[in-house]
Amino acid sequence: YTPAGGGPSVWYYASIFKNAASVQTLCVHRSVDGGVTWAGPFEVTSASTVGRSADKEWMAVDPETGRVFIAWTDFPSSGTNSMKVTFSDTQGASWSVAATVGTNGQGSSIAVSPSNTNVYVTWYGFSGSSTALWSSRSVNNGTSWQGPTLVHVYNQVLPPYGFDRFNSYPSVAVNPSNGDVVVVHSASQNGTASSDLQDVYFSKSSDAGQTWSNVSP
Repeated sequence: YTPAGGGPSVWYYASIFKNAASVQTLCVHRSVDGGVTWAGPFEVTSASTVGRSADKEWMAVDPETGRVFIAWTDFPSSGTNSMKVTFSDTQGASWSVAATVGTNGQGSSIAVSPSNTNVYVTWYGFSGSSTALWSSRSVNNGTSWQGPTLVHVYNQVLPPYGFDRFNSYPSVAVNPSNGDVVVVHSASQNGTASSDLQDVYFSKSSDAGQTWSNVSP
């Protein structure tokens, strides 16, 4: 992140972290000299809950304000997992209360608009028994969240060499020239391994995440 008024750039790195109580939470490391030296870890305290595990974190920084956002999957010891978001205005030293933007999903991605106060989160989840892509948005820089909104239903990506670590997690970004929100992810076109393992799918929203275009590989 480079401050709009000038000054040195600030770099962040987020990762899974075991705190002093052995809770699986998240942390951030920070560099203010281009990666030469690093400070941290700074515990993301809003992700630290006994009996729960934080995982699959994704981070973004608001280029206008320097606010740091982290989205992650909150896994309980039993029951339904949830999608969480928190932010920091102190370069990772303290964090807001976590907001829940969705449930029964994982693999979130977060993006901040460079020209207004909108923030977007997308994740892999389900619609009934079908695999689905979901999104949520904030129009006040993370203070509150709307949604979730169903982007589309699709076939889970298939592993090419038998079972392995594989997923259909999305990646979201905001076009700085026109504000379009774009998302890509992998999926199987027809769900049949013999004819199609996976393709990259693309969708966009031109109304700030309220509706989404037809998905195309």
